Amino acid sequence: LGTIHAGVSLEEMPCSDRISKEIQNSDLIFAESAMKNDFEKLSEAEQRKLFIGSTQEREKIMSQLSLETQETIRNRKAIMINILGNIYPYRFTSASDKSFTKLSPESQHFLIAHGADKKGNYADFARFLDFIAYYKAYYSLPSMDEQVKKIALSQSIKMQSLDDNKQINEDFHSNNISNKPVYLIDPEYIEKSVKGINNKIEIYRQVFLKTSQIYKMYDVNQFNTIIKMSLDKEVFLKNRNELWLKKFLLAQEEYENIFISAGLKHFIGNYNLLDMLKDEGFSVERVTCF
Repeated sequence: LGTIHAGVSLEEMPCSDRISKEIQNSDLIFAESAMKNDFEKLSEAEQRKLFIGSTQEREKIMSQLSLETQETIRNRKAIMINILGNIYPYRFTSASDKSFTKLSPESQHFLIAHGADKKGNYADFARFLDFIAYYKAYYSLPSMDEQVKKIALSQSIKMQSLDDNKQINEDFHSNNISNKPVYLIDPEYIEKSVKGINNKIEIYRQVFLKTSQIYKMYDVNQFNTIIKMSLDKEVFLKNRNELWLKKFLLAQEEYENIFISAGLKHFIGNYNLLDMLKDEGFSVERVTCF
C-alpha cells in the first residue's frame, strides 16, 4: 500500500474495505517506522506528546517505555530533523557565539518547553523549530500509516520496521550535505521563528493537504516532481529501498503473506521497491483504489 503520510484517512479511500481485508489476511506488516508494541499501544494523545509535548509530559511517557523504544524515538526525531534540514538548498550553521541566554525569555521558554537542548547552537534551534512545526501540522491531520498500524495491532498481527535509523543517518553524513552553501543563523532568526511558529505550522499543513490532493488524483508525474524538489533520491529512495528489500528477503523465509505499507514514492519511478521485488521473482501487487 502506497500511503500518504498525512492528509488522507483510510476511511476516505473508496477501497478502504479491501485495504482492511488485505491487512487482516497478512502474516506480517512492514511499515516504514513501526515501533515496538509498548509504543503502538499508547493512545494517540500520548504518542503526540512524545514528539510535540512539553518536556514534563514526554519524560513521564518515556519512563513507561523500554530503553530500546526510547532510543528508537530519539533516533526518529534526529532523522526527521535531518530530513527537514536537508530540504533547504543551504546548510544552517551558527556563529561561534551561541549563548542560549541571548535569546528572549519567551523564546527560551518555548524551546525548553518543547524539549530543545539549551546546549545547542542557533542552527540546532532552527532545525528543531522546523521539526516542531512539521509534527504539529502532521498530528492535525489523519495518517494512513498510523491507521494501518492500528488495524494490525487490533488483529495481533506482527509488525516490523523497514527503516534502519543508523543507515539513514550514515547516508545523510555521506551525501555531501555539508557541501551546501552556508546560511548563518543568529538569535534574531530564532526570535522570528518562534514568533512565526504558527505560520510555519500552517505552511506545512497546506503542503500536506496539497500533496494529499495529488494523491487522491493519482497524479504520478506530480508526485515524482515533488520527490525531486524536496528529497535526494539516492538517500531517501534507492538506499532505503535496497535495505527494505534485504529485510523482505529475510522475512519471506518465515512469513507467506507480507503486507508493506510505506509512502507512495517508494513504489513509483526509479529505484521503486515493487520492481526490485519482481526482479527477485516475487508475486507482488500494489493495493490501489484508482
